[in-house]
Amino acid sequence: MRRIAFAVLFLASPALADDPSAAIEVGRFGVMLDQATAAEKLLVPQADVASATDQTTEGTYRLLVATVLRFNLVAERVCREIALPARDCAGPFMPAWLSAGTVEDPARLRAMIDETGERIGGFWGDVCARAKASDEHLCDIE
Repeated sequence: MRRIAFAVLFLASPALADDPSAAIEVGRFGVMLDQATAAEKLLVPQADVASATDQTTEGTYRLLVATVLRFNLVAERVCREIALPARDCAGPFMPAWLSAGTVEDPARLRAMIDETGERIGGFWGDVCARAKASDEHLCDIE
């Protein structure tokens, strides 16, 4: 029922150029995702623990994909507010393997991890270098 109501609302919306409330509508999508995340925690209480402890090639691939998607969100927000080197803010990190759906070859997975590490590691280093002026221990890993 909610899907039908949402579809009617979505299809009945005026053209974007004529709709001053477009930002409100997009904001609702964020609220929907927040609520879906809360529902996931109720329905699948071990989701975070299971994905972090699944050390199979497939489980590690899924965790890597989730990490890349999270990185893209964080990088977009940070790059909007902070001047960082161009390599850090060159747009979303979207390697071809991101939509592969699966990977069975451990050597291929290792290459994906290395590629991701280069991109996230560089970003992290530059962000942490800026943050150390405010908190010298913020980016301590161990």
